[in-house]
Amino acid sequence: MKITDVTVTLFEWDGIPLTNYSAISGTLGNFGGKAMMGLVTVSTDDGVQGHSFLGTSSQGADFDAASLISIMKPRLRG
Repeated sequence: MKITDVTVTLFEWDGIPLTNYSAISGTLGNFGGKAMMGLVTVSTDDGVQGHSFLGTSSQGADFDAASLISIMKPRLRG
């Protein structure tokens, strides 16, 4: 079985409740509103697909999606 493709589908996660992850972080730790989320799909030549989510409410998937495709995809294929 060989990996034939890696894709990322981006979508907007809207309506995230305001959350403070740490009392130490103060206002810098307040996240909410909306963020870009991603669905990573890894496909194989046997027709098997694996899926994973990319992104969090504090760091959207658009931050990592481009490097995942441009750097990791060529290394994973084959």
